Amino acid sequence: DNDGYPFIKDENTASCIKCGHCVAFCPHDACMIESIVDADSVDKALMPTEEQTDTLLLSRRSIRRYKKDGLPRQELERLIHIASQVPSASNSRLIRWVVLEQRHQLDKVVELMMDFFRAGLKTAEPGSRGAALMQRLIGAHEAGVDVIFRTAPQLIIAAATTPYDWKIEDASIALTYLEIAAHGHGAGAC
Repeated sequence: DNDGYPFIKDENTASCIKCGHCVAFCPHDACMIESIVDADSVDKALMPTEEQTDTLLLSRRSIRRYKKDGLPRQELERLIHIASQVPSASNSRLIRWVVLEQRHQLDKVVELMMDFFRAGLKTAEPGSRGAALMQRLIGAHEAGVDVIFRTAPQLIIAAATTPYDWKIEDASIALTYLEIAAHGHGAGAC
């Protein structure tokens, strides 16, 4: 404007999806959007090199065996915060998070899943891949093998509580960010 401050032209405000790019990348930290409560400024000096990014992504593996103790709540909150900043359809950010921090809660989820699989077997086409998979999962569970959560002490679920067209894609991308963030923090995820 006339005083040298950045602004959004009135004709452009209608198309603003409040993505936060202007906040994150303004070289003078002069931008803010009131509806983005915790928009973090990106410290460009901390941006990883191409080689560091490649190493992070190429070294990530799905973990199938976990330590008995989970992450402290503060660490879980940090990972969820990072994953909550993920790009989403129209920047809607409608994904919500459910965190189970106790192993007995995960055991209850496993029991519910086994009930679901048992019911599914009743209607599945005999000999189908789906029926074979459900039978294997049930059999392993009955033999005392945790094939669902692989002894993980905690579970984070991305959920779309509002019906919209891109909920599966948005949740999948958010969980991918969460897995990469966990890896970068030295924690395993699957």
